[in-house]
Amino acid sequence: MELLDFAIKMEQDARAFYLDGSRAAQDPAAQKILALLAEDEQRHEQILRHLQTQKTAYVAGDAFARIRNVYAELRDSPRALFNQADQLAAVLRRAVEIEHKGRL
Repeated sequence: MELLDFAIKMEQDARAFYLDGSRAAQDPAAQKILALLAEDEQRHEQILRHLQTQKTAYVAGDAFARIRNVYAELRDSPRALFNQADQLAAVLRRAVEIEHKGRL
């Protein structure tokens, strides 16, 4: 998998992750914040797709085949993303933790 393909997939998975969280959250503020995070991930994907269309010098490799996609792992995890009792502060802490892991 190429670098930009991997990055685009991460953004798509992050968007789906936040949209799922927005639908599951009971707190209206949490719903709105998670929806905004999903929109931001979509913007990131658009930026990466634009970069994909530019001519760049790139040497292919397979390093990204071995890197984990934290959003895909979370989606497949038996642990629920957000439960109905989640409050805004807990949702935000979890979102920040996930974003941080995704950037490492």
